[in-house]
Amino acid sequence: MWALQGGVFTGGNDIVVGLCPDGAPPVSYMLSGTANIYGDYRKSCLHRVTVSADRATLDVHYLTTAPGNAQNVAYWPASGEPWLVNEFRGDYDGVYGSDRLVPALSCPDLTC
Repeated sequence: MWALQGGVFTGGNDIVVGLCPDGAPPVSYMLSGTANIYGDYRKSCLHRVTVSADRATLDVHYLTTAPGNAQNVAYWPASGEPWLVNEFRGDYDGVYGSDRLVPALSCPDLTC
């Protein structure tokens, strides 16, 4: 796992947030280049975690991209929404804003 920042677990449908692998996937918010780290900027992804029936092995694979520098993920079962927050403060020369994002995804029972 690449720089794990948070996770939600429901006993079978589990999601963690961390760095994307270098080189892929391309995302529109990432600065030029294919590295997952550019200065203080981190390309973040959600990853699906599958636990084997005997709980002996884990399979972790890319699910989707997330806001840059994503950190922390929570799940609200009543709405079926995982919520993320990022720690991206932007920069000080005005190129990127300094607002943090708190997106919610439609993902009932974390089966997205």
